[in-house]
Amino acid sequence: MKYSVVVEEAAKQRLFCIDSSFRARIVKKLLQLERDDLLSRHLQHGLPYFVEEVSGYRIAFTKDDSNRIKKVWFIGDHKEYEKWFRSAEP
Repeated sequence: MKYSVVVEEAAKQRLFCIDSSFRARIVKKLLQLERDDLLSRHLQHGLPYFVEEVSGYRIAFTKDDSNRIKKVWFIGDHKEYEKWFRSAEP
């Protein structure tokens, strides 16, 4: 059974600011997030986020297994990711 992938508005806005050649690769990875056999790494112990990498870009998302939803909170390059990651820490 597939997951539904929901992209938050802030992540969508960042996606449209990315160069079109990289954007296509990121969209492809977003489509792969629907699969349940995709193994993603945790952002950090204690945080609910998972991370997928696409070249120099990162996709951070949460996973709700009971409702089969993956919610994308962040899409951006490594520098933006570091800044976002620090703000996501408890």
